[in-house]
Amino acid sequence: MTKKSNAKTVVPTGVPDAFKPAQIAFVPVPLSLSRWLHSIWFSDNPHCLPSQDRCYPDGGVSLTFTLSDHSLNASVLFSTRTAPFVTLPGDALISIRFLPGAFTECFGIPAESLPRDAISSFASLHPNVSLPVNEVCAAPDCERVRILLQWLTQRLHQNSAVSEDRERLISNLATPLQHNTDIARQLGVSSRTLQRTCKRVLGLSPKELVQFSRIYTARQQLIYSSGSLADVALTSGYFDQAHFTNHFHQFVGETPAAYRQRKVSRFSNIKK
Repeated sequence: MTKKSNAKTVVPTGVPDAFKPAQIAFVPVPLSLSRWLHSIWFSDNPHCLPSQDRCYPDGGVSLTFTLSDHSLNASVLFSTRTAPFVTLPGDALISIRFLPGAFTECFGIPAESLPRDAISSFASLHPNVSLPVNEVCAAPDCERVRILLQWLTQRLHQNSAVSEDRERLISNLATPLQHNTDIARQLGVSSRTLQRTCKRVLGLSPKELVQFSRIYTARQQLIYSSGSLADVALTSGYFDQAHFTNHFHQFVGETPAAYRQRKVSRFSNIKK
């Protein structure tokens, strides 16, 4: 079963920013995979022209499968910055978004070794893992996601036990109003131990994860609230509007006001 994105849905991190809701269909994450996966989507209306979009990071990893001319390729998106995402004409996309630390846990890759060059080939990261190329290419569209999830489930059974450290870190760090010293105190560890554990388990620093949460909260507020930029700044964990504006512009590539105007205008056009 799939569901279409709509104007009230915040398109999750890892979905190209310029995709319109009509071009994205979401698949509910199976309960058996919910401790590893954030979301699953596919493009059911491929672009007719080449496009370069933007994806905003949240600490997770996207494993995106591109189907074209009876071939299946997989790329890995992991970055601490807004990353470009190029779509070619006729490509069909299926993307599985992993929670922070879950991708490396699933495939037995040390989290600290995951490259941060935005997009890299899955084969170069894990040359010993075979993709289900023949099965996916031969299957009808409605079966492809199921085949990939079955393949992923097999990988999990082979390689992974749920990391309690990972889940505990995510639950404490995925809030924009927390600070590293407060989080370390809640977990009963020193700030240095928290830093080392995050790097080992998630491949990121505590500061980076808190920043991702702040930017995501700000993006939600800018689209769906009518609050002032000062209100958005405070809600998102920033001390003042100036600090918020500078960090948002550096991270997203445009000012909060420009982002709000572009997004609200886009959703208004969709509703018409």
